[in-house]
Amino acid sequence: MKAVAISVVFLAGVVAAQGQSLRSQVEASTTKIVAAMKRKDVSAVGKAIKAATTSNFVYVEDGRTQNFDQMMKNMKQGFDSMSKVTVCEEKILTLKENGNTATATTSHKMGGAVMSPDNKPHTMVYTGTSTDTYIKEKGAWKMSKMVWKTTGMTMDGKKVNVPGMGAGK
Repeated sequence: MKAVAISVVFLAGVVAAQGQSLRSQVEASTTKIVAAMKRKDVSAVGKAIKAATTSNFVYVEDGRTQNFDQMMKNMKQGFDSMSKVTVCEEKILTLKENGNTATATTSHKMGGAVMSPDNKPHTMVYTGTSTDTYIKEKGAWKMSKMVWKTTGMTMDGKKVNVPGMGAGK
């Protein structure tokens, strides 16, 4: 479930726009995708992300590799588990361009209202950092790989240890 919610956030900012720098592409697209995520519009998020990733995009979390379709399926499950998205943030921490390739470290935060098995409302928030690899294709930057380095989760503000969230070690 963590992968589902978080993958939305880290890929949120990668809509490609020709003629813009990598940083400006990410920052400009973040606003649009975050709005779609807050509406839980998985279709709009998916279309925007698809346009901004390479055809061989790779998503890696907890040592498991997924392609775009697998990541989107998990993301949808994460959205379905939330009655409302209440927080969605992404921030570039570092960005290094080298010709037609670039690497970024990005922090992510996403959360919302969920119901526990006993029908009590809770607020789940997923956080983490990813290393994102970009390549320039036909003048536009596209994300080719996203690898989670750290992850974490809180419920009602308290840290939760979840099996399978090994990237946060």
